[in-house]
Amino acid sequence: MSEIGIHVYTHEFSPKRGGIASYCHEFARAAAELGYTVRLYSPKNARHGDYNPNYKLLPGRAAGNHSLAAILQTRNLLKETLQKYPNDLHVLAEPGPIIAYGSLNQKLTTTARCHIILHGSEIKKWQEFGLKTLAAQRALRQADAICTVSAPIRALAESTFPQLCHKLRAVPNALPANYQSILPPARAPSTTLNILSVGRIHPRKGFDQIIHALAKLPAATRRQIHYTIAGGSKDTNYLNRLKSHAADLSIQLEVKLDLSDAQLDACYRAADLFALTSISYKNSVEGFGIVYLEAGAYALACVAYDSGGVSDAVRHDQTGLLIPTGDIEQLAQAILRLFEDPELRIQLGQQNREFALQRTWQDVVSETIAPLA
Repeated sequence: MSEIGIHVYTHEFSPKRGGIASYCHEFARAAAELGYTVRLYSPKNARHGDYNPNYKLLPGRAAGNHSLAAILQTRNLLKETLQKYPNDLHVLAEPGPIIAYGSLNQKLTTTARCHIILHGSEIKKWQEFGLKTLAAQRALRQADAICTVSAPIRALAESTFPQLCHKLRAVPNALPANYQSILPPARAPSTTLNILSVGRIHPRKGFDQIIHALAKLPAATRRQIHYTIAGGSKDTNYLNRLKSHAADLSIQLEVKLDLSDAQLDACYRAADLFALTSISYKNSVEGFGIVYLEAGAYALACVAYDSGGVSDAVRHDQTGLLIPTGDIEQLAQAILRLFEDPELRIQLGQQNREFALQRTWQDVVSETIAPLA
């Protein structure tokens, strides 16, 4: 085991199925596999999904949000751990701990090495004036290194915080470990097309964009296309709007909510094409899009908007097709192209699988914890 421990702090963790929750689990698991003693400090309702976790999960007293009470709880935790483990690396993987860290006395923040992870949306939020913004910007100045989950998000951070460019580096995400061993189904050219989207059912995911693109296709083509959305939803208004739009536009839409791993696996295996057209919504942006790599594990080509950090997850004309954000006409043409050319669709899917398997979370950990040059 390494003599240096790694401490990961987050206000988002399982059972919540979000990108940051997945990031923290994969990062902690990979760091433990590399021989580090890993402690993951999570919100009070957190639980471990694995039967044999190889890192220590430490649910605290903080709620899984960014309320003042939750931030103060994490602030107290950081005061304790930074003093107790001054020789270890402390990874602030989520906005709540970053704000808490920025509220600490400067003398305390120099006692241990801290690396910050930026996913994208928080950068936009921290352009607005407020106490949380001031604390977050102070944390960025005090951190030893700042890692972004993709190169486009690094560019966004550089333009927002130009004085911190020397601390910034892009460390793209990787395919989750439990997808590495998946054997994809054998796919053959077909006259029908099953399109799959996976993600939280929220306006930022852009499911409506795909519905409107499908509506632009010839009626005979639409009848041969089935669109499935798999995810979780608390926004019933948006979900009902999606269903209503699909019905009005004669789109064959099926929505599957809160699936088990086995049910989600079946969705991927039944699909011919993966599509997720994330957009910037208010202050929220797609920082990377691990789900595109998960689709690659099943040898599925991807159709996506070139939004946020997605271009690091989908390579245009190599693993799928990237469309200018909001261009419904081009999106429709991309879907039509892959419907009419199943051999191209299968080829892009195979290349997406190769791309997804190129990088591991051990790579992510090694690049994140490395000292700045």
